[in-house]
Amino acid sequence: MVPVIWSIAGTDSGGGAGLAADQRAADAFGVHLCPVVATVTAQNTTAVTHIDPVPPERLDAQLAALAEDLPPAVIKTGLLGSAANVEVVARWVDRLRQRGPLPLVIDPVLRALFRAAGAELIEIPTPPRVAITEYVDVAHAFFEEREAKFVNGVLDAVAKSAR
Repeated sequence: MVPVIWSIAGTDSGGGAGLAADQRAADAFGVHLCPVVATVTAQNTTAVTHIDPVPPERLDAQLAALAEDLPPAVIKTGLLGSAANVEVVARWVDRLRQRGPLPLVIDPVLRALFRAAGAELIEIPTPPRVAITEYVDVAHAFFEEREAKFVNGVLDAVAKSAR
């Protein structure tokens, strides 16, 4: 049986990130990817010019349809686009974990998600070092060194206070 992975993320009109990149990775590893659209973006290789989160009801409907027929072995998240969408995903992870262990890979992509990092460190059972490293890597990609250090410092403090 081929493992099923849900990628809950944004579309990338430039084809270099988000669900497009996740599909290429899944194909390379021979797993079945269920691409769940959480956000529609307008972007190219140099800029993101528009971000449009799908309504939480639409995201929930996509996940409900998959849960019936294609339950995940792993869930990966990318750009969720809104706090409401983060909440939808968290509820589904909790529901699915009632059936058994379910790895969750958090892959944030924009500075707006840095604000959600604190909530993710507290609410979603991800090893703090994994979440912090991913957020700092993104900060390095999009911002200068001082912003990456700032993100690292803040998330370290959040992780310590959450323990």
